[in-house]
Amino acid sequence: MSLTRRSWISGALGVLAFVLYAADLLGLKPPPRILPSVALAIAAVVIGVTPRRADRAHPADAPQSAGPTQATPATSASARAMTITGFVLLVLLLIPIVPIGLVAPGLGVMVIHGIWLVGFIAAWRLRRSNPAAVLAIPFVAAALIAATLWLGTTVLGWRP
Repeated sequence: MSLTRRSWISGALGVLAFVLYAADLLGLKPPPRILPSVALAIAAVVIGVTPRRADRAHPADAPQSAGPTQATPATSASARAMTITGFVLLVLLLIPIVPIGLVAPGLGVMVIHGIWLVGFIAAWRLRRSNPAAVLAIPFVAAALIAATLWLGTTVLGWRP
């Protein structure tokens, strides 16, 4: 699938997720409330940031130059900014996660903290190869944590 087509699909899924979330906030749709919008948002992020082998440039296709190839300063600065922003957002996500024991039981706390830890490890591993994914990871982790809390409070009966 081409990069442009993936961008359009990702954008459409993101808009649909936002519309479902807004309908939930306004009370315009029946339960399950946030789960469809979370699933669509995760799909939009995965489709939008996952590189495909066909989209990558092959070394044989690149023009031959006399010197070694280097990234432009704007590209490396934007990649660095995305990586730093992603890690800052992950750290900020810790603020509501640390006292989660007030709402969730022990197993729920372990699951929620595990989701954050897996997100941090994934961001750390992708920090050089895919900065856009590092920027998307806090949003995916927050969506998964919100889905876990929703499931726990509505289905499992967690109460503060």
